[in-house]
Amino acid sequence: AAANGGAKAAEAANSAARAGRKRPEDLVLGVWLVDEGRESYEIRSVSDGGFPAASAGASTSSASSSSQNGSGTGLWYSQRLATGEVIAGLLDKATDANWSWEAELQDGSRIRFQLDESSGVQLISQRCVAGTSNWQDRRKADRPEAYAFYNMMENDNGHRFVHVSHGAEKSADFPVIGLTAGWLPAALASKKDREDAALGGQKQVGVRLLGTFCDPFDITTHKSLLSCVADFAPQLLQEPSMKGRGRGRGISLGGRGAPVPFMDDNARVARHFGVPTQDLRKFVPFKSRARLMASYNTSAPLSGGCRRDMPLNMSAGSVRLATSGAPPRPTLSIVCVRWFDYWSDSRPCSDYSILNDGFLVDILQGPLSPGKTLSTQVEIFTVFIRGTNDLLNLNPSHLRAMLKGRNASAWFFLWPSDDGPVGQVRERDFFALCQSLERLPMRIGWPHQSSLYRVLCGKLWIPSMSLNKKFRVPPTVRLHYADFKQSPRKAAQRALESLVHLRTKVWGKPRIGLEDLKGVVKLGFSWCGSDVLPFRGIGSLVRALTRLLNHNGCENPTCLVQERVADVVGEFRVLCMYDKHRRTVRKETIWMENASPSESMAKHSLRREDVGDFSMASHITVDNTGVIKRFFKGDRTAKYAAEEEALATVDHWLKWYSTETPEPPQSTRIDFLVSYNGDGQAGMWTCEVGENGGSLCTVEVHGRNLAALNRAVLKDDSGRFPIEFPTRIPRNRGEKG
Repeated sequence: AAANGGAKAAEAANSAARAGRKRPEDLVLGVWLVDEGRESYEIRSVSDGGFPAASAGASTSSASSSSQNGSGTGLWYSQRLATGEVIAGLLDKATDANWSWEAELQDGSRIRFQLDESSGVQLISQRCVAGTSNWQDRRKADRPEAYAFYNMMENDNGHRFVHVSHGAEKSADFPVIGLTAGWLPAALASKKDREDAALGGQKQVGVRLLGTFCDPFDITTHKSLLSCVADFAPQLLQEPSMKGRGRGRGISLGGRGAPVPFMDDNARVARHFGVPTQDLRKFVPFKSRARLMASYNTSAPLSGGCRRDMPLNMSAGSVRLATSGAPPRPTLSIVCVRWFDYWSDSRPCSDYSILNDGFLVDILQGPLSPGKTLSTQVEIFTVFIRGTNDLLNLNPSHLRAMLKGRNASAWFFLWPSDDGPVGQVRERDFFALCQSLERLPMRIGWPHQSSLYRVLCGKLWIPSMSLNKKFRVPPTVRLHYADFKQSPRKAAQRALESLVHLRTKVWGKPRIGLEDLKGVVKLGFSWCGSDVLPFRGIGSLVRALTRLLNHNGCENPTCLVQERVADVVGEFRVLCMYDKHRRTVRKETIWMENASPSESMAKHSLRREDVGDFSMASHITVDNTGVIKRFFKGDRTAKYAAEEEALATVDHWLKWYSTETPEPPQSTRIDFLVSYNGDGQAGMWTCEVGENGGSLCTVEVHGRNLAALNRAVLKDDSGRFPIEFPTRIPRNRGEKG
């Protein structure tokens, strides 16, 4: 019904354009400000795809009737509430002759509008509460003076301000949902700025972005700090800083304007609170350098770490006067769901950690990213969460309703696993949200479609693929927690018996005793190798399974038991990125050095392992010369043969991917354990088929970014997409991994 009404409205618009006149409906598109900007709503086109028809209730039925009687306008009313919900309704021609348009909203209320051009352009509205016939007082709304393009990532001090809906400052609670890249209503700082903005170009103009902005880091556990730092904040002096993470703040021990003695930032804060530096975390809930809380770095603070309006200087080309109409529809809209604490990981950048802000900066604003490639044609709404409960409070249809782009996509930067640890959410609730979004429909652009992503991060592919020798997966069986809980030793013995049977039937190896079998146990939906432990024999296996399955917070119903690869000298990794322009897969190869499994030993409080010679890949890369000398004892032929075998196996894995999704994954990393005992022949064994978002191992972000962007943009009338891959993808020294 909405589509039919939109088609009729589009035809009316075309007729008006041919006649050289504007329809009244054309004049109301865009943002409208009420009560001097303290409240706002938006009139949008149905063709932007955001109207939440699935949950529109009475609005859907009204759309049906309007399409039949020709009263549909092709417009809809949208208002974001402080809770992140969207109240919406299709605009029809008003039945009352004194009004132009009316809409029945999702909450059962009604609203009607009238355009007043007597003194400028104002939109008059009147609302009737659901279940009553009493119309409230009329309210006037004004157009903003201008629209300005806002980018959260460009804050000089590394803060991440989210433009939230009006009223959000009253609760300042999670999830924090709002626009972080896109056009916002704005006021020009002066008449000269308005004149410069009208000319466009690179000249800097002063603007004031209108609305409420919240920093998710400052409105969380920091509420308890507000009172104790209120008297301390004026002592903080700003030091020169770079865009992005910023350099933090210096603290003057002698008050404002006094010389700042040389002292570590954390030491200064500790001295103020009168505690030892090592006890600072008890008082300050972040692990890296000190910073001025965002709520005190503003002349217009609100409660709960929020602020009203944001003054900025930006290029005139990023400002659009409202007289030119609403900003054009974005090419791409993204809902970005990420962890709230963007500050505590103090590394400048990472190529894999969703806790690192630089990781997100690279993906969204780095080379060949949506921000860098599309500039003001991209729109990003970000959802900052603290855990699974915040995820459960999200309404998929309301998230979709925020987006205006010709292409809409959801990008998730969370680790589906157990609830509790930083960055992690309960996997079943995570995938339930993904699937609800996909049914709207909204495509998952990062890391993958939900069905594929679950297979990869849950390691669900390993047992079945170990039956096919072409894929080079060591014999693997799945052990069930319920069986283990009933009888640990019997469950472990059955798992080992199955492994012995598989190694004989699939690989033709001689049978060995259960106590001589070496292997590893690993959990699915686990990250950074933190749940991988070695074993030898039944008793050792029982101990390893007990540590994994009984670890605090573990909810896994199964565990993988796999034969261990002997004589491992290192890892060979193949990064595969889909070049949609050429319809080929770009492959980058990397050799990695092995080291002791520090992540799993730390998590499970192990001083030593049952199997002493067990190792896993480190973050250290090895060049070709070092590989031949260290891994293959100078045997160049064995090295090249191993690489050739691995690349042939990668081709099999890419065929496997085609059974999960018709289009190759935008990015995947396939890892191989390399065994060599000096007999002239190396063995290559698949140990990981990784999701998009894993470490790039010195390969820079250009290819991964472009592969994700090309996948996200399906509708493109310009012919610009898919964009061609660069001839060469640069490398770094490994500092991001």
